[in-house]
This record gives sequence, structure tokens and C-alpha cells, in this order.
Amino acid sequence: MVDHEAGTRDIRRLRGLYTQMPLVTVAAVLACLSMAGLPPLLGFIAKESIYEATWHLSRWTLTATAAAVMANMMLFATAGLFVLRPFFGKSDAAAHGGHDHPISLSLWLGPLVLAVMGLFIGLFPGLMDRSVISPGVSAVLQEWADIHLSLFHGITPMLGLSVVTVLLGIGLYLLHPTLARWVALRSAWARFGPAAWYEHGLAAVKHLAEWQTLVLQSGYLHVYILIIILTTMGGVGATLFFREGLVIHWQPDSVRVFEIIVIVLMLVAPLVTIRSDSRLSAIIAVGVVGYGMALLFIDFGAPDLAMTQFIIETMTVILFALIIFHLPKYRQILSRAQRVRNTIVAVAGGGLMTLLLLIALSVQQGSRLAGFFKEHSLISAHGRNIVNVIIVDFRAIDTLGEITVLAIAGAGVYTLLKLRLQGKSE
Repeated sequence: MVDHEAGTRDIRRLRGLYTQMPLVTVAAVLACLSMAGLPPLLGFIAKESIYEATWHLSRWTLTATAAAVMANMMLFATAGLFVLRPFFGKSDAAAHGGHDHPISLSLWLGPLVLAVMGLFIGLFPGLMDRSVISPGVSAVLQEWADIHLSLFHGITPMLGLSVVTVLLGIGLYLLHPTLARWVALRSAWARFGPAAWYEHGLAAVKHLAEWQTLVLQSGYLHVYILIIILTTMGGVGATLFFREGLVIHWQPDSVRVFEIIVIVLMLVAPLVTIRSDSRLSAIIAVGVVGYGMALLFIDFGAPDLAMTQFIIETMTVILFALIIFHLPKYRQILSRAQRVRNTIVAVAGGGLMTLLLLIALSVQQGSRLAGFFKEHSLISAHGRNIVNVIIVDFRAIDTLGEITVLAIAGAGVYTLLKLRLQGKSE
């Protein structure tokens, strides 16, 4: 806002801005008083809390407290430089160009509200400790922490440290001209200072971002899928093997012949898809996987899911069939080594998912809902068919969603078929 109004943000050239920017001055003064850690602003309570935390450390108490005092001393001096020089003193329009740009409400309202809140919460800290601070600390500690904030805790070591901070901050502010000249004479040292470290760090982050963008954002779908599978295997697999362990109580003899036949068809279909030279054959093979899943839904007593799967799979196959004529010709873009790598990752990813399913099947905790549905189906829903009652009453919103999916899928299939027929007639 100062730059917008005065045409510069150099505090050495700014004076008397309070005459042109009264509301901005109020916001700046309140914010800087809070940053300086002066009462009755919220920054004073924050500073006292920092001192209390460092004062009660089990180790490095003196070092941590001294570092906190030094940091707050510099903040105090910085606040003085930011407020006293630019906003007060004799106005010198010629020094900063004398620009006259009215500041819009959207610019000054936010800082003013935040600055006033810093004063208000500092006067009434009890509004924040129970509603914000205690829940936040409790979330970190994983146990309830009752935090009480207060503007004045009595004569304590923390209050003494605050007084020392203010005195040192005033001294640093008064010594600023001398220190500024001393630093200016040694400007060559700047290339070894924190500012140079920041620039080098920023450049390193930029180069890292460019490198990872080239790696991750390659523009090839198979690379994106490869990254997703590897990331999932790294996160889920590591957690599974190193923390949870493998607990599988699966009994192969419980698998029926019908299930084996369907599963074999679903395993053969992907092999046909990736080995086929015909797009139509590949699309049909992909559809076999979806239809096989629908058959398993029917076998396990979920006809509603099977119906949805049949319609969606049919629409997908038709959609693929309609667009294959617009696809480019098959061409090999991966080397043999890359294809072998992708095969290994795909098999490992599928194996991980299979392992997770087997572990899930091994969990025998029973159902807490079965008894509830059995007891309340007739009494509450007036229905004797428990499955129908669950679908229509207890899961009514879910069923409505499935009906909506079926309706949209049916409309999509009809539209595609009609479009294809019209294209032939034309």
C-alpha cells in the first residue's frame, strides 16, 4: 500500500505518511506494536509464551532463551524502523515523488481488521485459549491440554526477559544509523551472508523443480501411471511389511469352479489386450474384465451392482468402438527394456492389491450392522425382505445414486447408438 501510494517502499526516503494514509498508519502501528511484543497486543502474549517455553526446557535452556531474546530484540528494532520513519515526522512529498493514488477498500481493510484483532485478542485472550489454542495443542499432543492465556501473569522471569528485550530493542534502534554505515562499508561480505544463502537456495529449489517437472510431467500417460503405481507400492507396501505385518488366513479350497473360470477369463483378457494387433479385439478383451466382475457381483448376491456394471461396461465398449477410427495407428514407442520394466511394475502393483484383499478377507471382526438390520427391518421399515429394506430404506440415497448412474449410462448408450445410426444414414 505504501508503494502504491508513495511510489517507493524505501524507508530512507519516506516521511509523514500518516497525513496521506491515516487508516494504513493505524494498521501499521498496531501490527508493529504487536510484532515488537508490547502490551496489550497479542504479540506480547506470544513473546511471553515463547520465553516460558524456552525457560522450562530440560536442556539448552540458556541458549534457547538467549536466541529468543535476540530475535525479539531485532523484531522490536525492525518495528520501530518500519513505523517511526515512514509514517511520522515532517512530510516530504518531493522525497518520495508525491504520487497521489487513492487506496481502495480491498487493500486497507484486511490489514486493518487483522491489526485491530491483534489488539482485541490481546485484551481478551480468553476468547482464544479454549476455542483455538487448547484444541490445537491437544491435536499435536494427542491428549487434552488446557491452555490459559493471560496478558499479565505477575512478576515472573518472563516479564523480566520482556523488559530486557525492550531495552535492547531500543538500543539497537538508536544504533541503527551507526550499524547501517558499518554494514555498508563491508558490503562485500554480503555474498557470504544469509541473503546470498537465500538466493542460492532459491536457485537450487528452482533447478530441482525444473528437474522433477521434466521427470514427472513427461506428457506420456504410461509414465504417469508408472509413477502412481510405484508411489502406491512404496507407501502402502512399506507400511504393510514394516509396520502391520502379513496376516493371511485365506483358504484356497473355498474357491468354487465358477469363480476360477471367471477369474481365468479376467486374467487372460489383459494379456489379449496388450498382445492384440487389432483395436477392436483389444476393446472387446478390456470389456471381458468388466463383464467378469459383473458376473462375480451376481454370484455374490449383488444384482444391483452387476446391473450397473453391465450397463457402464457396455457403454464403455461402444464408446471405444466409435472412436477407434479416429485413433492413430499402432506404433511401438517403448524399447524392450522399458516394456519389461512396465511389466514388472504392473505385476508387482497387481500383486500388492491382491495381497491387500487377502489381508482384508482375513479380518474376522463380524458385522455390527447385521443385527441392527435384522431387528429393525420389520419394526422400522415394515419390510420382511431385509435386502430390499436395506436398499430402499436404509441405503435410499445410495440406491438413488445408482439409479441415476444407470439412467445417465442408458441415455449415453442411446445417444451414441443414435449418433452412429445417423452417421450411417448420412
